[in-house]
Amino acid sequence: MKIIVIVGPTGIGKTKLSISLAKYLNAVIINGDSMQVYKELNIGTAKIKEKEKEGIEHYLFDIKDVSENYTIYDYQKDGRKLLNKFKKEKRNVIIVGGSGLYLKSLLYDYKFMKEEKINNFDNLSNAEILSEINKVKKTDIHVNNRKRLVRELNKIQNNNFISSDINKKLYDFTLIGLTTNREKLYNVVDFRVDQMIKDG
Repeated sequence: MKIIVIVGPTGIGKTKLSISLAKYLNAVIINGDSMQVYKELNIGTAKIKEKEKEGIEHYLFDIKDVSENYTIYDYQKDGRKLLNKFKKEKRNVIIVGGSGLYLKSLLYDYKFMKEEKINNFDNLSNAEILSEINKVKKTDIHVNNRKRLVRELNKIQNNNFISSDINKKLYDFTLIGLTTNREKLYNVVDFRVDQMIKDG
């Protein structure tokens, strides 16, 4: 079984390469992007279209509604279940992603405790939530990023801290990092945004 992980900035060509490799290696593709798990977020996330899949099996795309809570803990659990299944079946896997922590949590020895109690803290402002977090641990989360602030305070209140051994791989994989010069990448992204607007 081969596991290939493809990473790189938006617009660099990860999707196109993943399809080519999947056809060559007779592999399945697993999503490694935190936003592409949601059904409704197609255009803004530049999610692969059905016709672009070219018959390749894709997993962890379009599995949740935007109203549903889906944490990195859930992604890790679902992703490892798939990896272990394909390992038993001796099938090759390509993981394509743009969310670094999601990929690390999947492939390395990151440990999470399930968040048992979810509180939206509707009675607290962003600044107040940040203040509560800083009483326990210093954070670099921006005060305007309410989603991350709420998640962090929930972790604290549930004693749900991350532990990891960043040197301990749980799977043998090959990492492919794509890059190009900034001007070319900006042109690609500009074109993609124009196309997104045309697509609605």
